[in-house]
Amino acid sequence: MLELGAEFQRTHLVLPVRLSPLKAPFRITGHTWEYLDVLFVTLEGKGHEGRGEAAGVYYKNDTPASAVRPKIEAALTRATLEMKRMVL
Repeated sequence: MLELGAEFQRTHLVLPVRLSPLKAPFRITGHTWEYLDVLFVTLEGKGHEGRGEAAGVYYKNDTPASAVRPKIEAALTRATLEMKRMVL
């Protein structure tokens, strides 16, 4: 079994989903949104912080909690973390 080094153990991932108001109503194909559920991602480690956000795609029935978040969590393996460390 592989153990994570100290630099990986300090990595912190935060994935809250928040209801976010739009500046103006968004209309497309007979649908109107005034608010969206948005996944806010913060990844912190080694003195750095990365942020992103995602909302999913309504016509694929994507939601941040059901479609986007699992993909982010699934990508965080030791191999992908090691690859990202080499890029930094």
